[in-house]
Amino acid sequence: MHGAGFWKDAYKVNEFYLSDGIKIGVICCTHHEFGVLDDKFSGGGEIGCAWVLHPNVISLIQEGKNKFDYLVVMPHAGVEYMEYPLPEWREIYRLFINLGADAVVASHPHVPQGWEFYKSKPICYSLGNFCFERKNLSHVPEHWYESLCCILNISAPHTAEMEIRPIVFRQSEGYICDNPAKEFADYLSRINSILSDEGRYMDYVNQYVLRLLPHYMGLFSRGGFVTGRFQKEYIKGFIEGFQGKGFWRYEHALNNIQCESHRWAILRALKLKNKMY
Repeated sequence: MHGAGFWKDAYKVNEFYLSDGIKIGVICCTHHEFGVLDDKFSGGGEIGCAWVLHPNVISLIQEGKNKFDYLVVMPHAGVEYMEYPLPEWREIYRLFINLGADAVVASHPHVPQGWEFYKSKPICYSLGNFCFERKNLSHVPEHWYESLCCILNISAPHTAEMEIRPIVFRQSEGYICDNPAKEFADYLSRINSILSDEGRYMDYVNQYVLRLLPHYMGLFSRGGFVTGRFQKEYIKGFIEGFQGKGFWRYEHALNNIQCESHRWAILRALKLKNKMY
């Protein structure tokens, strides 16, 4: 496990060496979920993980670009089940490249997202789940078992060729193998095509966050906040609270606010709904 522990353990570059002596640095970090270390002045005794937007991450990249032959940033961030990254994450991952990272390979949304090259450096927005078992097999989200393997063939300092290898986790058999399914190949082709088209990409993002807004309002209601109209998700959250699933627990609302992926999605949806864009 990397990118977690006490402050000095979480905010450090993990070092690896290839057989020919090339020195690899890997920085692991996450969006602001529970367990993030965001305040080193609070006592220093806490255990957690590195926050992707903490200034220390910027410093690690700037220092690492000269210390390592190849520097990879691995963020854990994004909106669950969304096929594309939020535009804010695209800008931040490109910033990491500008600061000196040679590749950004991200995860978390539970589905594979697209990838692109920025200034000839690879950015993978989400590799998918890799290996994630489900107890309820009657409802398995689309692409839950399908993922990407990102292979970086590093042959010289700050230079690598990237190979994306589609894989699938077969839960019943208990192994991971190549995924030759044409439907998955078509899915990957489609999302990369849309990712490269600014207009189509932003249309998707805007439509998706608007669909998510009632879900977020339901989480606010479970956290004890009145969110306006009594929509289906609001009432559902209220009922689930009374059923013992976390009524008036502040973390339902807090996570909407403190986690930048959710906060950005909510803000975008509210602005779209109120025609502020």
